[in-house]
Amino acid sequence: MLRLLLLLLLISCQIGCHRESIPVLSPVVRITATLHSVPDLKIPGIQRVEVPASQLSNFVKLISPAAVCLQEEEITLKPDTYYLVADVVLEHQDGSKSNVTVRWTGHNPAAVSIDGKKYYYGGTDAFPDGATRIMRLLREYDYQAQKPTFNSSPITRITAKLLPIPKQEIPGIESVAVPESELQKFASLVLPKKPCILNISPVTHYEVAEVIVEHEDGRTSRLTVRWTGKNPAAISIDGSKHFDGGGDAMTIIRQLQEYHSQAQSTGSKRSD
Repeated sequence: MLRLLLLLLLISCQIGCHRESIPVLSPVVRITATLHSVPDLKIPGIQRVEVPASQLSNFVKLISPAAVCLQEEEITLKPDTYYLVADVVLEHQDGSKSNVTVRWTGHNPAAVSIDGKKYYYGGTDAFPDGATRIMRLLREYDYQAQKPTFNSSPITRITAKLLPIPKQEIPGIESVAVPESELQKFASLVLPKKPCILNISPVTHYEVAEVIVEHEDGRTSRLTVRWTGKNPAAISIDGSKHFDGGGDAMTIIRQLQEYHSQAQSTGSKRSD
């Protein structure tokens, strides 16, 4: 009986000795990250984003090593084969820092590495694709940090200038006033909603309208609207950062044309 116990103990020790230990991250007090551009996944990059303090524990779970990363018939992950999606910097309670490299692995947890060489699967939540989940969260955190501060005072008037678009054979309109009954409807099309997923270029995403929104408190908001095809129009308050509007550029153009036509028709009837 004693020999059997010793044999079982020896076998257990051999198995345990060959089982690779998973690195454990020290307690984290702050996380910053760089989100890399991944054209194949249509993900634009973000130079620097900070994870909100309230979200640290949830985010740490996704980037903490949980198991050895094995892809393609149990072969250890080859870094050059999988997209680099993020570089994460962890600041710990003792003042030290750790760097975590994050790579995409398809519908698996993200591949994470502390030394840039050995990769492990990160933790999971309800979302099946770990790296995509991490990318989405970083974009959400970035948006919350730079959410456009649009005047919340009630809107009293909206006027716009429709720019000519030769490629679409759309003539310009120097000035058109949005009817009072249509203020909220039109505002929902042009007010910033969320970060624009496209890398906006003034050349390819041409400006189609300039919109002036007047508020009850006497202040004025000036918006520029850019063409993005069938995607939501790109809206900017400061001319640099762009956000998705509530409708595509063609919908906005058609609304302005309709308001202008209605105004001309009303004016013609009055003159008669």
